[in-house]
Amino acid sequence: MVMVKTQRPSILIALAFLFLACQPEKGEQTQDSMPSAVYPYFKEPKISFIYERYLDIKGALVAGDAKMAQKSADVFQLSIGSSSNLSDLAKSIKKESEIDKQRKLFTTLSIEILKLLEKHPPVNGKVFAFRSMSDSSEVWLANEARVNSPYDGSISNGKLFKVMGKEEPASIVKNQSKRPNSERL
Repeated sequence: MVMVKTQRPSILIALAFLFLACQPEKGEQTQDSMPSAVYPYFKEPKISFIYERYLDIKGALVAGDAKMAQKSADVFQLSIGSSSNLSDLAKSIKKESEIDKQRKLFTTLSIEILKLLEKHPPVNGKVFAFRSMSDSSEVWLANEARVNSPYDGSISNGKLFKVMGKEEPASIVKNQSKRPNSERL
């Protein structure tokens, strides 16, 4: 009996140490606490795939990375085939090396993607459509209501003008993968 009583404090100290060692450091964010955009879910996986590739191009333009925009446009074009207006627009962005010209072409691509998503809105999640405040013809789409403009290097220059999709229950948002339909193609 005496041996059991002396081992109990040792076990408690060891458990306390393990518990404290597994805690995130102060200032460190866990995956659940980190903000992330929820990718909308579309009925047709091909629409999701097109939208995701569009967001890749947009991300490169937001970052001001012309080479990455070219690579993203190349992937977009290859993934959707060569017989569509969207493919032609992506090909034009891919061929252009100047970021300002890529952004002009991206405006037309954004308008075409917007038309596509108006016909095939997300069944879960939302797509937010923005317009530049300095040039109302410059539009872009996003997964969140935060302005992050791919135009003219000013990421906060924009105004929300349309929301497509439905509000999803919190349980779906928490458990939804970042890109739900990519693996289905």
